[in-house]
Amino acid sequence: AEKAGCRVYHKDFDGFGEQKQYAVSLANNDWVLSLDADEILDDKLQAYFQAGSFNDKGVDGYELKRLMVYMNREMIWSKFRKERILRFFNKSKGAFNKKKVHEEILVEGRTEVLDGYLLHYSYKDVAHHIEKINSYTSLAALTMYQKGKKTSILHIVVKSVTEFFRVYIFQLALLDGLVGFSWAVSSSYYKALKYFKLREMHSITSK
Repeated sequence: AEKAGCRVYHKDFDGFGEQKQYAVSLANNDWVLSLDADEILDDKLQAYFQAGSFNDKGVDGYELKRLMVYMNREMIWSKFRKERILRFFNKSKGAFNKKKVHEEILVEGRTEVLDGYLLHYSYKDVAHHIEKINSYTSLAALTMYQKGKKTSILHIVVKSVTEFFRVYIFQLALLDGLVGFSWAVSSSYYKALKYFKLREMHSITSK
């Protein structure tokens, strides 16, 4: 990367929020577009950023419409059809919070939504999805543990079952066919695994 002209820095990982905010602090310009390695701007968004007309509108941050591509299919019916995520902002007016996982950009000022889509290729396949669930639930459980939260078997059952029906029925994942069903099952598994790990942490420290 250095040979290609990039500036390269190292920071020990202590959660996604702090890591990304560190990167923001290194940016030379005020305006920052934050993209993950599994995200691609569609043609409309690419044209918008190449035009560079965002400085003249009195806006401090922009939300991008993000569309999940899962099992080689765009999930056009599930909750992702309405997903908006703030990723383009003036760093003098906003910053990442310190969440270890599911970090967010918080902006003090006016925000708008851009046309076009941020295509989210979050998982190469189902196996990769399970790997990421394992990683994210460990961070989520640690965050809850540090806040003193606890759980019970009944709580885990209710949370995981409720999550499946919330995603599959109320978020219309069922309209995405097998892909939507797989997503709902994975979401339920995520919820259960997060609380299993939290319970495990408390059982270890109580000995």
